[in-house]
Amino acid sequence: TQGQLESDASGTGSFTIPYQPTTFNFAVEVRVQIVGLTQKNGGFFMITTPQAGQKDGYQCGIADLKGEKNRPNGDHPQANTFLLPGSDVSPGTGSPIDYEPGPGWRVYRAEIRDGAVSLRIDGVEVGTASSAESRAISLGPIAFNSDQVILRISDVRIVTL
Repeated sequence: TQGQLESDASGTGSFTIPYQPTTFNFAVEVRVQIVGLTQKNGGFFMITTPQAGQKDGYQCGIADLKGEKNRPNGDHPQANTFLLPGSDVSPGTGSPIDYEPGPGWRVYRAEIRDGAVSLRIDGVEVGTASSAESRAISLGPIAFNSDQVILRISDVRIVTL
């Protein structure tokens, strides 16, 4: 729609980026606007790669989106940075944080550097996970997945670091 990708009312979307980096230090940027939720709570979107041999995969993004304004007991969506498998995560890394994305455009950036991945939102680091097992993170295939949320995506970039 108008030069942008937009998920439909089903709220489920997925695409694989048709490029695989050739270096273990790169970033994946996706400019996203949340249009709405298809259910009251639980929507998510993630930049992800699967585990490949001895190289850990990752998931970076927003989970457990909320449609209600009034939330008891600090119930908020979360910004997540996870490694796959989760058992490889170094202690003290990979913890989710509360994050309210709001309806505006945001740039979500997964930065992959050797055995670690970090999530930046509009240039601010909000999470990091490093591997206790793997010296490098998987190069791909890189995918963007979403469920229970209607999104607009205007830009996707892969940058060598």
